[in-house]
Amino acid sequence: MYAMLSNRITARLRTLLFATLALLSVVTTAGSAAFARSIDPRVALDHGVIIAGDDNTIYVLIDFDVARFMPPPLHGRPDLNLALVLDRSGSMEDRGKMDFARDAAMIVVDKMQTSDVLAVVEYDDMITVLWPAAPVEAGSLIKRRIAELTPRGSTDLCGGLMKGAEEAMRYRDGSDINRVILLSDGLANQGITEPSEIYRLVREAKKRGITVSTMGLGLDYNEDLMQGIAEHGGGNYYYIEHPRQMGRIFARELDTLFTTVARDVVIRFRAGAKVNDVEVYGYGFDVDDDEVTIPLENFYSEEERSLLMKLEIDPAREGELDLGELTLTYHDYLADEAVDMRLNLSVDVSDDEDMVERSRNEHVVVEAALTGAEKRQDAIVRLYEDGDMDAAQAELNQLTESIDKIQRSVNSPKLAAKLQALALEQEDMVFAEGSASGRAAYVKQGKARTYMGGRGKRAYFLLSEGDKGLEVETLQQALQNLGIYQGNVDGTFTTEVREAVVEFQRRNNLDDDGTAGPATLRALSLY
Repeated sequence: MYAMLSNRITARLRTLLFATLALLSVVTTAGSAAFARSIDPRVALDHGVIIAGDDNTIYVLIDFDVARFMPPPLHGRPDLNLALVLDRSGSMEDRGKMDFARDAAMIVVDKMQTSDVLAVVEYDDMITVLWPAAPVEAGSLIKRRIAELTPRGSTDLCGGLMKGAEEAMRYRDGSDINRVILLSDGLANQGITEPSEIYRLVREAKKRGITVSTMGLGLDYNEDLMQGIAEHGGGNYYYIEHPRQMGRIFARELDTLFTTVARDVVIRFRAGAKVNDVEVYGYGFDVDDDEVTIPLENFYSEEERSLLMKLEIDPAREGELDLGELTLTYHDYLADEAVDMRLNLSVDVSDDEDMVERSRNEHVVVEAALTGAEKRQDAIVRLYEDGDMDAAQAELNQLTESIDKIQRSVNSPKLAAKLQALALEQEDMVFAEGSASGRAAYVKQGKARTYMGGRGKRAYFLLSEGDKGLEVETLQQALQNLGIYQGNVDGTFTTEVREAVVEFQRRNNLDDDGTAGPATLRALSLY
């Protein structure tokens, strides 16, 4: 049931669901009267009116407006307490992985300041602290130690990870950001290998202020484990397909840490009496009676992120229905304040079906369709991984039909790009069948994409003017390598970038709309 908001409902919902957040009382540790918040959530429902007397489903979308923070090169950014945990198992000898890992680790050293703390841990079946946690005052010496790394034994992933957390713990109270970065190219086959136990240890580290990002390299590591560690550890997960990408990925992780604007971010939703079920897309969450708690990763400068919840509503009578209270808490790095924001959600109940249809919010409808599609695609990839390609293709066809049906009613550029991506997905699935490595790459790429998409990050399949981030930087670099783009490679999709995309599209007989959708990105070898 999707339609435009009526004037009366539009005014009411805008007041309730958008402006209200800007007027919320903000509780801070220092009691400041006012400041520009690092995160401003925009909350909206897919419908402002639901039908009386029936079970209903409501989607709640939270879009996060994140402040810009570009600290000066030598000061003004968060102090970083970082532990690098590097796999040196025998498989790291393949394709020069260890050479690239050493180079990437040295990039990290070069980007750090004397006020930062760094530890370097190496692991195979033995765990060695290559450089104990200490302020970065001897960068050249640390790099010489890193240069000595060579591949050897098996993979005690959990042992290396926990040793890294232990090193970071020593300096956690003196730094703004405490992070462990775990790199692995293989399966955990020594020490603790049970995922549930590893996740428990990671959650304990997070409670003590240490977050974990993971980087999976190549085709032989367990992507579910590495993604799970990042989710439970409050960090980021990266799939590194080629060893040569390591330096760029390590640099990206540091840039996100250096431009952190908010940490300790938590969403809580206390459901109203008529809400009988709550589902959260893309994030782990805990349920305690009628309260849902959703811990989020740190936010960094101008990050694109959203959160979608689905509420199942019991039949209700006409009038205003309380859906519950939404709370956002976080530590604002820029203001150095604790923030507590609260919003009461409600929806109108009516027996007028036309009013229900007119109350549709198309933006939420599109985002709900895309986020739901990511969840279904993840299940499709896992069907393929289990060897049931026929079932995977059948599910992919059904998903395409459902997105196409919604697209016919809203005509969204995002859904059009998603349909294009699904068509490429069909081709990729068939092509991957040609080799074991092709199948493994398809599975890892698919899971990485749905991981990002579930968090509202659409840059992997659609870039357009105004977008920012690493994906735009990669696009700029590809266009520059072709001699089409002459501007700065700075991660901002400007009019100049758009003109370069149009030129590339014309040269390759693609729709010259100036947006980098799946077909354009595929032609640039970026999808």
